[in-house]
Amino acid sequence: MLIQKKNFSEHSSFRLKIMSAFLLLAICSVFGCSDEKGPTVPTSTDAPYEVTIERNQEIRIGMLSISPSPSLFFSITRGMFDIQFGAETTSTFTGFAGQTWQVSATKNKSIQLTDQAGKKHSVPQESVTFRPSGDAVQDGHILIGDSKKTMRSYRGRFEVVIENDKLLAVNIVPMSEYLLGVVPAEMPPSWPVDALKAQAVASRSYAYYNLGRFDYRGFDLADTVVSQAYSGVFAEHEATTKAVVDTEGEVLLYEGNLANCLYSSTCGGRSASAAEIFGLNHDVPYLTSTEDMAPWEDYYCQDSPLFSWERSYAREDLADVLRKSVRTDPGNSLSSLTITSRTSSDWVETVFISGQRDHVVKASDFRATLNVYIKPTAMPSTNFDIDFVDGIYLITGKGFGHGVGLCQWGAKGRAENGIHYDNILRHYYPGCEIAEISHAKGLTFYRNEDFFLMHKRPRKKDEIEGLGEDYLPPEEIDVEDEPESTGESTEPELADEPIQTE
Repeated sequence: MLIQKKNFSEHSSFRLKIMSAFLLLAICSVFGCSDEKGPTVPTSTDAPYEVTIERNQEIRIGMLSISPSPSLFFSITRGMFDIQFGAETTSTFTGFAGQTWQVSATKNKSIQLTDQAGKKHSVPQESVTFRPSGDAVQDGHILIGDSKKTMRSYRGRFEVVIENDKLLAVNIVPMSEYLLGVVPAEMPPSWPVDALKAQAVASRSYAYYNLGRFDYRGFDLADTVVSQAYSGVFAEHEATTKAVVDTEGEVLLYEGNLANCLYSSTCGGRSASAAEIFGLNHDVPYLTSTEDMAPWEDYYCQDSPLFSWERSYAREDLADVLRKSVRTDPGNSLSSLTITSRTSSDWVETVFISGQRDHVVKASDFRATLNVYIKPTAMPSTNFDIDFVDGIYLITGKGFGHGVGLCQWGAKGRAENGIHYDNILRHYYPGCEIAEISHAKGLTFYRNEDFFLMHKRPRKKDEIEGLGEDYLPPEEIDVEDEPESTGESTEPELADEPIQTE
């Protein structure tokens, strides 16, 4: 992965601009000036970083849907695969299609391989890599799962490392092949082609912008909605593959800088501002609130099953759920729930929980508690109202997801009405334009060390730097704090509605 970072203080940035101006004047006097402009260094309280990316560089995907796990199972769809130790480039073991190998973490924090015949092999390195070999480099896909029944196929290769006494699997794959498994996992392939193309460009931009977000764990992005849903070869479809290929190398730029293209399923008629939803100390000009109304006074995302929704919870049942999180715990009793503040786009910002313990909580924390401990759609968004009638809390709302950036159902509605994908993207990301990453030079841009780019240093269990000691992102919630398994099948389904990034 080619990522170059350079800190720029305000003083050095100013000096750089002055030097650049003189250099530009000298060049123009001799050769004349072109209309091509480089990226604008963003103004922020945080020092911007210069980042260079390649057009189709490899990225590392942390397989959080199946790991960390005590053991993992590997095979290949056809041909052969090599098993390599550490950074070695020569094969240590060779497996064939139809053979399944098991990788386990031992009590002494080492890796152990079990071959098809049941023979165990100790691994002298801290990591092991599974990769297609021979003809399988072109035709074979690695199969992986936390059990033999849940194995699914993926492109690229897999690295397995020990993380906290368990095994973490990382899929290493070129960006173009990664997107083949993202777009159909995020948007139904049956949707209009321009909606699929808009999703492809948004997903590519998001992925490139967020490279290195989880580098403290050894990968760039997660395979869940913590980053973007990624289902590998299983999800691939002719329609979404064509959308990825037809937009190859295309990303969104704002003032020459790569845009962090967040998106959600349904905005409910009006998208939300990133600064307000995520509590940033600066505005993101292309992630502001936008109206989704069509010329005929309807909404483009009106057909979403979660355009508007209603949930009802008995007081004691809701109290039991809120007690499961320290952020929302009302104590032994729940007296009332009151919306205390809204954003300028009318999404809820804070909720006052009154009971034995009175406190104001973020609407996002309130929503997260219900979604984790009831079901993922217990609280579809933070655009809601609360009423209390006869011992029942009635929560009515609009939209699904955080509501920032592209509205996927809105993109569908716009595409169905003949709007081209570039205009769909311009609406949801105001001021952005599509650009193509150069084959030769790649793309250089600036980004800030803000909410969207996690810090590199390892963090304590109860601390996320810059976000307060009580903040734990979804991928770092302890297993014992998660709801018990429902026992439902882990086999993925392509739902009729898209999955939003969180």
